[in-house]
Amino acid sequence: MNSYRAPNRALRALAHPVTLGAILLLALNDHLWRRVWPSWLTGKLSDAAWLSFAPLLTAALISWIAPLRIRRRERWVIIAAIVLTGCTFASIKTLPIAHHLFAETWERLLSWRPALLRDTSDLLMLPFLGVAWLVWKAAAVRPAPSPRRAALVISAATLLSMANAGPPMYGISRVVLDTDGRLVTHTGYAAFESDDGGLSWRDLPAQAADLPPEPAHRAPWTLATSEQEVFRFSPGSGIERSTDGGATWTNEIHLSNEDARTAFNRKFAAATVVNAVGPMDAVVHPTSGNLIVAMGPEGVLVRRPDGDWQWVGVGSYRTAELNSPKQIVPLLQGEIGLAVILIALTVGAVAWRLGRWWVNLLAVLAWACWIATLFATPPALTSGYDVVFTLGFMLAAGFLALFVAIFRAVQLYRILPALIWRALAFGGVAAVAFVLPFLLWATGGIWLYWVARLVSLLAAIVSVLLGERVLTAGSARTTLPAPG
Repeated sequence: MNSYRAPNRALRALAHPVTLGAILLLALNDHLWRRVWPSWLTGKLSDAAWLSFAPLLTAALISWIAPLRIRRRERWVIIAAIVLTGCTFASIKTLPIAHHLFAETWERLLSWRPALLRDTSDLLMLPFLGVAWLVWKAAAVRPAPSPRRAALVISAATLLSMANAGPPMYGISRVVLDTDGRLVTHTGYAAFESDDGGLSWRDLPAQAADLPPEPAHRAPWTLATSEQEVFRFSPGSGIERSTDGGATWTNEIHLSNEDARTAFNRKFAAATVVNAVGPMDAVVHPTSGNLIVAMGPEGVLVRRPDGDWQWVGVGSYRTAELNSPKQIVPLLQGEIGLAVILIALTVGAVAWRLGRWWVNLLAVLAWACWIATLFATPPALTSGYDVVFTLGFMLAAGFLALFVAIFRAVQLYRILPALIWRALAFGGVAAVAFVLPFLLWATGGIWLYWVARLVSLLAAIVSVLLGERVLTAGSARTTLPAPG
């Protein structure tokens, strides 16, 4: 009977109400909440729920193969299960080689590539492994479940674990001509057709388009439209055209991760679209002569015979126009937040001569968090779960900067009340100077984000230095304390 103690305990743990609740939470979150309310929270809920019961599923397997002579066998079974589950989860989420090996193995076994993303912020959910440990301890005194119930729980947990790594959706990843000369595309959940050369699309019953949703091309490829005209497509980079059979090339469409339109699409694309980078497929419509390029979450790009390119939306997949505050403000909400924090940073910086080394140290830490936000996790370019790190740096910078600003404001008020308004005025100037380059970037005035970021940082530094000089000169009649 001793040989069955660990397997029976594993079954009791799997049938525990907490385990059943975690399995139900995973099912609801993956198949309802993540689709209706996509956010970083619903993304993390699935990881938390899975880590709560996956070690118990692993323990059920280990309990049958672990040697019987191990002392305190039940304890070592759950420890091994938790360590194995945690290490596997962490390596897949952080190590490119582990993630690639897992995806390739999964694809070979099940014929589809999983949507398990490599995201270091998911490691924040590792403490939920402790739930499995607590359930295992509680299962020591629970009655054994019926074989039918145990089999049902194991099946549900296994199937949901597999469904949790379901196939990714790439948006408009394929476009072909059907037998009637119409253009057809398929996203996995929906299909669309066009009979005007890709300039407009209408819904098509999904079963009418027998197309795999995976991208036709993940690496650069070429398409010849005539003996001399050849197009070269580079996913995530752009589209080039040659009129001499490929001897020379001219750039037709330039794509960049730091382009405002691309950044907007990545931040606010449909929640089912992951790692989607166009161009993914292309075809020439013989009737109109149009070249239609599949661009993932951005719909399609259509090139007319006269050389004019046009972005066309397909269903919910379309590119951003970025021509209204309703689009620009959400894209730059992080940069606007940094500008507000910059006001407090400026107040603390222009009054640094007032001394108190520990206050200056807090100010340096605030600036470090602010700069880390701008360069390590730039808000407009950060999407998905990495937003957690952006918010963390911003909150740290905001709290520290606010404390330093209030402390310095009190000191300035005791010296000369008017100095507070001068410091705030220069804080406002720094904030406006910081935001303007990003506004130019969002509206197309500046092409790349790093250029806008560099100009914004320089403008902010100049404003702060000018404010410090003017504040010092304006208070010449007042003796400021020496630093320290």
